[in-house]
Amino acid sequence: MDAFHLLDPKRGRPIDPGLLSDILRGAGIGKGGPHIRCPLCRWRPGPGDRWVCGCGEIWNTFRTGGQCPACFHRWTRTSCLACHRWSPHQDWYERASDPDAGA
Repeated sequence: MDAFHLLDPKRGRPIDPGLLSDILRGAGIGKGGPHIRCPLCRWRPGPGDRWVCGCGEIWNTFRTGGQCPACFHRWTRTSCLACHRWSPHQDWYERASDPDAGA
């Protein structure tokens, strides 16, 4: 399983997991937060799924909110790896309170 750590810019070490959990929960991410799925076919990407930027970088676009970690290009549309259609990146995030969430 891939590890993903956010570094505290002042200390240069990983942010405390409890603090990170609080930050994510405050942003509506995590348990009860948004789920990720293709708005067209409802396919759900996993942590091991990868997208390719025009610069050649390969990464999981949902770990960075659609921004390439190499060239910093912000992708506003995301291609589904299942149905191969493009849709707005923000439309991939559904909140647990959405009527179709978990469907």
